[in-house]
Amino acid sequence: MFLTYRKYAGSSDASDSKILVMPRRLKLLLVLTVCAFKSEALTEGTTVRIDERVSSIYDLLSMPVNKLITYLYPALYEVHRLMDFEVLGTVNPVTGKCVLPPPRQLIPESIIKEGVYLLCDEQARLVYMWIGSLVPPECSQFLFGVDDANMVGRQGGPDESQFHERLTQILYAVTTRDDGIRKLIVLHEKDTMEDSFFKLLKEERDGTLGYSEYMYTIHQMIRNALA
Repeated sequence: MFLTYRKYAGSSDASDSKILVMPRRLKLLLVLTVCAFKSEALTEGTTVRIDERVSSIYDLLSMPVNKLITYLYPALYEVHRLMDFEVLGTVNPVTGKCVLPPPRQLIPESIIKEGVYLLCDEQARLVYMWIGSLVPPECSQFLFGVDDANMVGRQGGPDESQFHERLTQILYAVTTRDDGIRKLIVLHEKDTMEDSFFKLLKEERDGTLGYSEYMYTIHQMIRNALA
């Protein structure tokens, strides 16, 4: 597809180009392709159970496009931004839907120790809330009603009734879907289950081909074909 576009719609010196030229509407195609390779349907090895693999294959073949994108590319939200933007977590009077933070790119650089994040895993039907080890006390008090964010999700810690109303609205929005409820899992930095969160950063190279490596490979194939 990209080869045909470069051949017939690219510049005359496209073969010498140092960038991968692609239609504007297809710029996310390579990202979604990498995510598809990392899905339970196509992951190599025996780490995925056979019933989960079959279920994922069925989802990929039958799911409508609007749901497929979030299925392949999980939504990552910065919850700590609620302190700075009062509109987040409120209900849009026009759409009637909760206003969510802008989604972040699925790379490790999007995560900071001072932050709180929600990551929606549609393949596992889970929502992770990751809490950094250096969340400021004022941010923790604003979001969770306690000064120490390390208490959240642990025995003796605050329950959801103590959370800020706008955080509660966002949690309801991301866990309640047309096809059922998603389970919320609270993770703290350095928790043993933290790998489940970071493996969903699909653009990171994790022993498989990352986005930048895949894009470079496609670019080289196109240049060689046009040479």
